Amino acid sequence: MDFESFYHTHKDLFYRWAYSYTHNREDARDIVQEACMIVASRWERIHKMDNAVGYTLRVIGNLAKKYHAYPHPLLLDDEGWDTLSAEIDIENKIDQERQEAWLYQALNSLKTVEKEVILLRDIEGMEFATLARHLGLNLSTAKSHYRRGKLKLITLWEETYGKNM
Repeated sequence: MDFESFYHTHKDLFYRWAYSYTHNREDARDIVQEACMIVASRWERIHKMDNAVGYTLRVIGNLAKKYHAYPHPLLLDDEGWDTLSAEIDIENKIDQERQEAWLYQALNSLKTVEKEVILLRDIEGMEFATLARHLGLNLSTAKSHYRRGKLKLITLWEETYGKNM
């Protein structure tokens, strides 16, 4: 498989993975681009690996941590403000953003491995065997991290919003 096919096959996973660290679409896009440049420059070696996807996710995670430690300047412009539609339901958008922010904050409170397992299982829909292989874990260990992380999220939800789910 060439790098371009590899990228197109997994690009959604890469962007969601970066977004889970940055919570900003533009930052996630920058991180994925930089990670893909690194992986593409080493593709001759990487494509022979058993787990090229896991390697790429690790590169993205490391870049996201570095990016967070040294934030990049934000360039502001007025372009795009005029294109906002009056049809957008502001209340739903605010509620969705609030829920998304709470979820990512709660995910960030988990151990890294618990967060990774939950994202790959619930967001990406990966089978436990596949995600365990991608993360280099035993199947039972991956399931334990998943269960432990989900229980922590439920506890945080109950502390924040009560027992109504």
